[in-house]
Amino acid sequence: SNAYVIGTVGRMSKEKNHTFMVRLMGELCKCDNSIMMIIVGDGDDRAKCIHLAQEMGIAHRIIFTGQRSDVNRVMCAFDLFLLPSLNEGLGIVAVEASASGLPVLLSENVPEDLEFIPGSKYLPLKEDLWISEIISRFRYKEERMDNTEVLREHNYDICEAVKTLEKVYCKEKKG
Repeated sequence: SNAYVIGTVGRMSKEKNHTFMVRLMGELCKCDNSIMMIIVGDGDDRAKCIHLAQEMGIAHRIIFTGQRSDVNRVMCAFDLFLLPSLNEGLGIVAVEASASGLPVLLSENVPEDLEFIPGSKYLPLKEDLWISEIISRFRYKEERMDNTEVLREHNYDICEAVKTLEKVYCKEKKG
């Protein structure tokens, strides 16, 4: 399809700030009718977000998938990943989005440990800044990137993690 899809994955709770995303979508719908949103996850704020989308008249432009076991497949539909958290421990989901080649917008509340992610940008939680950045990326239509090497360089490699764990367990067994 010709839709530009922005999305996120995570527990739908206050600190993940999904209502911010729904409000963003309300403004984005005024700019272009080919922008869609997918929110993957479930939680206490799901009903609130669905109600807000209905109230704003944009429910048809947001897909609330609920909890999924095939998140990697759903992310294939995204063009841009958003993580506008009010509070975030690490934001490993942003690394997962990057691993699938997506550019990522993160709130300034996400640890700066993820600055290395290609195509990522940290923004304060001001709707106008997020809208401008999303519209800019929508017009530019970035291609997916192969971030494999960058992620490996920053120790996000499951094969290397397994080797490290094997070494730890082998030392424990001997000691």
